[in-house]
This record gives sequence, C-alpha cells and structure tokens, in this order.
Amino acid sequence: MIEPFDVLCPTRVIVGSGKAKEVHQWGEPLGKRVLVVTGSAPARHDEVWSRLQARGKELRFVTIGREPTVEDADAAAQAGRDWEADWVLGVGGGSAIDAAKAAASLMRNPGSALEYLEVIGAGRPVAHASVPVVVIPTTAGTGAEVTRNAVLSSPVHRTKASLRSPFLYPTLAIVDPDMGGDAPRPVLVAAGLDALVQLIEPLTSRRAQPFSDALCREGLRRGGPAFQRVVEQPDDRDARLNMGVAALFSGLALAHAGLGAVHGMAGVLGGHVSGAPHGALCARLLPGVITANRRRLNEEPDRQIWLEHRYGEAAALILNRPSATADDLLTWVTERLEDYGVPRLRTFGLAQTEVTALIAQAERASSTKSNPASLTKQDWEDVLRSAW
Repeated sequence: MIEPFDVLCPTRVIVGSGKAKEVHQWGEPLGKRVLVVTGSAPARHDEVWSRLQARGKELRFVTIGREPTVEDADAAAQAGRDWEADWVLGVGGGSAIDAAKAAASLMRNPGSALEYLEVIGAGRPVAHASVPVVVIPTTAGTGAEVTRNAVLSSPVHRTKASLRSPFLYPTLAIVDPDMGGDAPRPVLVAAGLDALVQLIEPLTSRRAQPFSDALCREGLRRGGPAFQRVVEQPDDRDARLNMGVAALFSGLALAHAGLGAVHGMAGVLGGHVSGAPHGALCARLLPGVITANRRRLNEEPDRQIWLEHRYGEAAALILNRPSATADDLLTWVTERLEDYGVPRLRTFGLAQTEVTALIAQAERASSTKSNPASLTKQDWEDVLRSAW
C-alpha cells in the first residue's frame, strides 16, 4: 500500500558539461545587478564572470570561505539590499550555495536569519518569495542546489540549523562536472561521502516515499561506483558527472523524505568544531548509526525486516552486487573511511565532556525526527564512541 505523498520541485535544473558557461543566457531576463556569492577564490571562475559582464551585467562579490554563519547571511543580504541587486548567483560548494539562498530570502524578508531558523531561532515563517537565485555547485556533495533549506551555523549556540521554506528553492540550478575538476582530494572524499549518506538516509527514513526511493536508488547506482573513480581519477569527467547527478538526486530525496540521525548529530558537531568537513563528520557517524538502528529495531520485527532490506538494497546498488547485505554496507563504509583517511571526531578537538550536550542537541534536530529508529541516550553514546 502506498501512503499519500507530495512532490515539489520548482527549481529548473540543467545538467551537462560546459553548461555553467551558459549562465549568462539564463540570467539575461533576471536583471542587470548580480550579487555573486562564492568561495574564497573567485578567480577560479573568471570565465563565468566575464561572460556575464560581456552581457552588460554588473557584479558585486560576497565571498564565503567556510560554512556560513547567521552573521554571514545577514551581511550578504544587507549587501544585496544596499546595492539593490536584481538577482543572486551562488557558485561554490554547499556553503556558498546555502549562503546565496539565505541572502536571496533575507533580501525580501525583514530581520535577521536567526529569527527564521529552526531549533535555535524563533522559527518565524518566511512570508515572501526570494529574489531570483541561480546556483552552480562546484562540489558533488550537499545537493543544496535543489533543497528548500539553507544551513547556517550559530557560534553563539554552537550548532547549525536550517532556514527552511518552499521559497528557498533556487530559480535555476546548473550541474556542470567541469566546475569541480580541480578540487583537492579531501574535498572530493568529504563531498562524495556526504552525497552517498544523503541517499542512504532518505532511503531508510520514516518518511520514505516512492518519489524519494526512486531518486535514492538511481543516485546510489550511479554514485557508488563514481565516488571511488572521482577520488582516484579526478580527471574522469564521466565519473564527475555521475557523482554530480548522485548529489543532485540526494538533494531532491532529502527535501522530500528527510534524513536521519547521522545528519542530526553531524549538524550539532559542525557547530561545536571549526573547520570539520560536514561530509567527513557524516561518514564517520554512519557505521555507528547503522548499527544502532539495526539493534534498536530488534524490538519491532516488521520494521527491522524493512530496514535490513533497505540497507541491503543500498549495498547492492553501491557494490553492483545483488546479493549484498546490510553487513556489506557497513564493511564498505568502514573500508572507505580507512582507505581515504577520513579523520575521527577526536581530531577536531572535541572533548568527551561535551557528549551529554551533543546528544541533547542531536535529539532535538529536525533530521533526527526522520530516523528509522528512536535512539536511546546509550545508542547515541555508542555512535559517538564508534566515531571518536
């Protein structure tokens, strides 16, 4: 029996090699003044900027060299308002894209980003549509190009939370494998693992539904083999394109089915440590969360059968081996963590004394609500210990 579900994807998505160089065509009707939100090295994308300027566009840059904070989003929005920008262009990894989406929203909605954030903020509804926002991801990881939220960190609260609304969907997303070919290996590893976790969690979510299931299955089928090729042969354009599609599908899937305890805790950890790659945190947490979910659902036989099948299905798609099981998924993830030197949690300066506070925050996180099992405090402690 299929339970009722809904699908919303207002973003136009263009996928293909070289498509980012055509952004000037798509941006033509959006206006003259463009607020560009990008990473700390905007010169990497000079060809994109020059094509826009050749069409008479005026560009003003805001650079984001880390995961964006509430203050970053507020400052970018103020820059856009003061300059009366017609539209926003976000080019970069998930951080730049989330900052662009948040800025575009705040340009039309008064007040600070904190007023709109979940959990740590007032959760004020976003009342007005964003200014048009076009995004071009340069990493295949977060899927932020097609999600209705922008993740922001709050150093004061030592956590990350989402500004969330259907108005946050970008107007246009361009997925071009040529935009991330020069990314360093640690970035490729962290981004790729993030995309794969974002396909596994919606597939096993309490909110899983046929639309998200189809995206997860195709994303894992493409992303599993492509991930290792991208890391080991970054000049493989076909692998980069498949990884970009996997990340795109992960964003669509999580927007419709939610995530799980991995992202619930990863968001909290990201607020407690500086410079920890989100994808690396997610990957380190994944084996412990899989183990905890399987153990906790021992008490619900029907749900346990369902979950074992879903984890086995993910393994079969990643490994291209129909007989693969949940144990094979655990083995594959654990081996990749060691093969690629994904850092353990303790390397980021976390202290054991923080565990209680971390768990309390993770239990309240919106992603945790979609986890297939209700984890106990002991489960959470085991998850953190396994990743420590």
